[in-house]
Amino acid sequence: MEQFRFNLKVAEDLYLAMPMYVDKVAEKLFEVLNSDREHIGKYLDFVEKTQTIEDERAFIASQLNDQAAGKSYLYLIIYQGDLVGTINYHFVNHQHGRAEIGYWLHSAYTGKGLVSRCVKAMLTIGFESLGFNRIDLYADVENAPSNAVATRTGFKFNALQPAQVKMHGQFRDMNQYIMLKSDYEVSKED
Repeated sequence: MEQFRFNLKVAEDLYLAMPMYVDKVAEKLFEVLNSDREHIGKYLDFVEKTQTIEDERAFIASQLNDQAAGKSYLYLIIYQGDLVGTINYHFVNHQHGRAEIGYWLHSAYTGKGLVSRCVKAMLTIGFESLGFNRIDLYADVENAPSNAVATRTGFKFNALQPAQVKMHGQFRDMNQYIMLKSDYEVSKED
């Protein structure tokens, strides 16, 4: 894991890592994404736009620039030594203490609770280190696993957002979930 500048142990064999070297990470991340396009791209439109390793390099470079500016925070999900997905904060607004969380995971690793554990770790980072007061999570209404992650990790359903995103030529409805710092602190006591 020498190509990462920060590693957070989430559980045995499960880590969140911040990328350090664009080229090394881009090649591996593109390989993971490219090998599972149908699964990952079903609910995430960036997959269509990521056609080459160069596209992935540009994405990671932009994420690192945004991170330096405090606008987003990208973490790679490392399971049993393999890069298996990403999780990030985006639409970060430090003035108002808010951010959105998003993630994707290769289908070979779904159903193991990895995303739920990573989301919980990200909540700790967001509320305890980055000073957020509110974190939003949006899930396509038809994405049952993502909606389950939201409820399993303590997010509260806030609203149905009709036609919120356009994906694959169609407007999609999204469920909006919210976690407030006060709710996070109560859940830590349980």
